[in-house]
Amino acid sequence: IAEGDVLKSEEHAGPCMPVWWLCWDAASNSIVLAVRGTFGPTDVVTDALAKEVHFNDEHSNDEHLVHDGILRSAKHIYCEVLETLHSCQALQNGAHLVVAGHSLGGGVAALLAWMFRGAGGDIEALRKCLPESSQALADFRYPARCFCYGAPLTFSKSLATSMNAFVVNVIHNKDFIPQLSHKSLHDLRVRVSETAADVGADVAPDGRCDGLTVLMLNPGCQLHLCRRGRRWRWLEYLPLLAKRSLRHFHIGAWTPPGEHFSEVRPAFTMWFDHFPQAYAYVCQVFFERLLRRPGTRPSELSEVLRRLDATFRATSVSEERPAAPEEGSRSLRSQHGLKQIGRRMLSCRHLPRALLLLLLFSAVSALRLRVFRTHLTRILASSG
Repeated sequence: IAEGDVLKSEEHAGPCMPVWWLCWDAASNSIVLAVRGTFGPTDVVTDALAKEVHFNDEHSNDEHLVHDGILRSAKHIYCEVLETLHSCQALQNGAHLVVAGHSLGGGVAALLAWMFRGAGGDIEALRKCLPESSQALADFRYPARCFCYGAPLTFSKSLATSMNAFVVNVIHNKDFIPQLSHKSLHDLRVRVSETAADVGADVAPDGRCDGLTVLMLNPGCQLHLCRRGRRWRWLEYLPLLAKRSLRHFHIGAWTPPGEHFSEVRPAFTMWFDHFPQAYAYVCQVFFERLLRRPGTRPSELSEVLRRLDATFRATSVSEERPAAPEEGSRSLRSQHGLKQIGRRMLSCRHLPRALLLLLLFSAVSALRLRVFRTHLTRILASSG
């Protein structure tokens, strides 16, 4: 995107005010609104406002539940960009409106698309957020589409399913952020407590709370991209640091049901798989391989995506040839015995380099977490 194609932006984050850019993309004839995910201490404050609040729907008279921080952020960006969208000549000439975001930004992007389309929401409440001279703009509708990457569980079931027609949420491998909500974390604590009690360990009181029983879902339709090592399974435990690393992996895609990610499943790469560059590399390589499949043309890609559940469920996509359907379903023990894995790891000449990279990456992550905690403590101390 050239500097002249940026129509409006906010590059300094604040609590419930994430960084975003409104751009013109000539290649796709689209106006793109991109919302950044959690990056600094102020974004952590937005994440921490995790209480589920009611959001009235004037169309269906329903009361939806939304993550408080995401609702505040979406309202803020909606009021900031609405006047620019109304005066945008490209939209009047038939350009598309696309909203995208990663992590926290993905949840905000999905709710923004819902607001732009007028699919629901408290229009009067949104109108009050606008300046008096711009309040009439809240009645305009834009057929926005949304692409989320790693968006968490932040919407009630009625609201999440109403977004299926225009929101796609891409989830990478073992990413654990799309599994997080009040209820999923509480259920994880209960499972850990029950397991500890079974082995005779001392555990704290359960502390069940009725307010944590609300089931929250990811927005829209889910597209889960999974990675499986072609030859060495231990590569699956390393972070994706370069696009070329994916030549060692099969990539499979499927569309799980809405409640599939409502339970936390800890995994070794659950943090690495959430990084934005990992999403970028996996999505690029997956669609490059998809377009190289016989009989697939770019004009048919949208139709292929609509049939993903039937076509690509449990099927690996490789560079040389499509994987056999049964290959993706073999168990780890049937493909590689534990002894085979041990021999390959010990004989692999790249293992020392991989371990060094993993240790270095872990040290950098720990340092960033310490800096975030320090900044967050200062913010909370100054606000108190």
